[in-house]
Amino acid sequence: MAPAGLALRLRATVPGAALSVTDVSVSLDGVSTPARRQADGSWFVPLPSSRTARDGKLDVFVLHDGIREVLSGRIAPPPAGSADSGSSVLREHKQLAWWILNIVIVLIAAIAISRRMS
Repeated sequence: MAPAGLALRLRATVPGAALSVTDVSVSLDGVSTPARRQADGSWFVPLPSSRTARDGKLDVFVLHDGIREVLSGRIAPPPAGSADSGSSVLREHKQLAWWILNIVIVLIAAIAISRRMS
C-alpha cells in the first residue's frame, strides 16, 4: 500500500515456474481501475485517497497464459500510528490489555470461591 495507490507483485504458486502476465485490472468496491506495469515487473493501481477506499473489497483480475483469474480480498486499514489512523490504548497495547483482563477475571473467581467456602 502506498499513499497514491497499490503496488502488486504477481508470482506463480509453483516455485520456479514462469508466469506470463499480460494484463491486470482491479475493482475496489465495484469501481474498476486498470493497472500499469512498472519497470521492476510489479503493477501499480492508483486508488482514491479517501480513507473509506482503503477498507474496501478488492478484486484483482489477472490475465496470464491465456487464463483470467480473479483474486478477491479486502484492503487492510492503514497500520496503527500512521497519520490517518486514530490512536487507541487497546490498539497500541493489545497484549497488555489481555493480561489485565485475565488477571481481573482470576481475581473475581478467587473472591467468588472464597466467599462460598466461608
